[in-house]
This record gives sequence, C-alpha cells and structure tokens, in this order.
Amino acid sequence: DGSKVTGPGQNTISDLRTILDEAQKRDIGLIVCLWSFDMLRKSYGQEVTSRAYEMLTDKTKAQSYITNALVPMVRALGGHPALIAWEIFNEPELMSEKMDWSETRNVPMSVIQRFINAAAGIIHQYQPDAQVTTGAWSFRSLQDDSLFGFLQQQRLEPPTPNVIDQIRRRFASGPRPAISRSSAEFLYRQREIWGKWSKNYYRDDRLIEAGGHDLGTLDFYSVHFYEWAGRENSPFQHDVQHWELNKPVVVAEFFMGG
Repeated sequence: DGSKVTGPGQNTISDLRTILDEAQKRDIGLIVCLWSFDMLRKSYGQEVTSRAYEMLTDKTKAQSYITNALVPMVRALGGHPALIAWEIFNEPELMSEKMDWSETRNVPMSVIQRFINAAAGIIHQYQPDAQVTTGAWSFRSLQDDSLFGFLQQQRLEPPTPNVIDQIRRRFASGPRPAISRSSAEFLYRQREIWGKWSKNYYRDDRLIEAGGHDLGTLDFYSVHFYEWAGRENSPFQHDVQHWELNKPVVVAEFFMGG
C-alpha cells in the first residue's frame, strides 16, 4: 500500500514452504535471502526504488515490513529443517553511500545497519535458535584494519619505495604473512576502494548501536569473493585467523575466473 508493507504476498509462504519441502527431500539446506542491493537498482524505475528507499529509511515503514511480512514468514517457516539460516541482505554495500555506485540509489550505511539489527532482532525473538547473517560484499566491509586507513591517506603518484615498505610492514603485522612489493603496489592502486571500508560494519556492538535491538546481531559472517579483490582479500589464500573475526565465516559466493 504505497510504501507501507501490508503482508508477504498471497502465495509467498506456501511457495517457500514447497521449496523447502523439496530441498529437504534431497538433503539440501537453504539460506533464505530476504533482500538484495537490487531493491534500489535504478533500472527498475522510480516507483519500485522509492518504495524500497522509504522502507529502508523510514522507521515506521520498515516496521510495517517487519510486522506484516517478516514475522508471518518466520512464524510459519522458521522451524523448517531445510532452512539453515536467514540472510537479511545480499551485498548491501552496493546500495550504500560509501560505495556511491551509480547503478543504485544510495542510502547511508547506518540505515542498512539499523535495518539488519531490526530484522535480525525480530527473527531471534520469534525463533530463538535461528541462524541469521548478511552477505558482505568483501572482507573489506568485515574487518577493522588500520592498514587501509593508512592507504587512504596516501596521495603520492607513483608511491615512494618508503611507502611501499610501510605497506608491506603493516600488512605483515599480527597474523598476516609478508607480501611482495608488487602486491603492496596493487593495494596502493586500490587504496580509494579499500580506504573507504576497512571496517566491520556488522560487528555486534555497531549493529546494536544503529538499531537498539539487543537480539539484532549476526550468528555468523557471510562473505563474497571475486577475483577483482586480489589475493590480498582472498579466503583461499589466507587462514580464517588472518581476518581477526570472532564469529564463524562462510564464503557464500565466489567465482574464480581465468
């Protein structure tokens, strides 16, 4: 009704139950993804993106989704044995103002955090044993790292040997292995991307601070990897301890080309 959500749709729950039943017959478990950055993709037109934008940014309209659509879905399907977890978003960074991607309308990252907190909180409230996650675009939005803050401050072109040496030393701090000069130069070239992020936006305290729901945290981290991110950000090149995260990590989407 305008940008107010009145329900999940006539057949949504029954269709999803059928899908889960068929998965169970085949010993398949599903992570159900509720939303994607595509909800704000401009090519879908202003009518669609305006509804989604208001649902994200207006607390009352966000609550209309949670009360009238999400709660009925969780109550009806939350205990299904084929449902492994609920994923709130697929790569929401791509609709955030930090990414500033031209293909989507942008919302503040704090709005995304608030929505994750509210949705995760209500899922945990109605299904206490539920697993909840969100699909991070890369490790750069899952990790606090002073190295990338340092990178963003650099403006020299080309970088001096001293800067490259500093990058190599900083990268090798903590549990991380040493990297080559060419890898350090790659990080330098990508500094505008990495410097904007290098922060775990899905950490418990940050989600609770954004939305105020004590139950609105993630049970595990879900991350995506594509080859554009380079070896430095690859879960296939580093042990899990490398990322210094305090939750299990699932590599939920990846493509190794070439």
